[in-house]
Amino acid sequence: MDYGYFIAMLVLGIGSIPMCYIFYKEKLAPKWLALWGVIGYAVLAFGFLMELFGKEWSMYLLILGGLWEITFAIWLVIKGRKNKIITVR
Repeated sequence: MDYGYFIAMLVLGIGSIPMCYIFYKEKLAPKWLALWGVIGYAVLAFGFLMELFGKEWSMYLLILGGLWEITFAIWLVIKGRKNKIITVR
């Protein structure tokens, strides 16, 4: 078993929950996207906590967090593109 990887992913999941909560509270991202992140990372952290106890659940519980990361990246690209003003001289 690779306990180092499981602990690192557990810390990632737990540490990302406050980040998504700040996105929600400060309205830095749409509410649905921020809440999806909170739920996705909580599920991810739970999955890796179960891995530490010998239950092989993490691969199934990674899906929600992984899809959030892809969706959030696409949202950032689109939002950044809308707000950028290009001037030609």
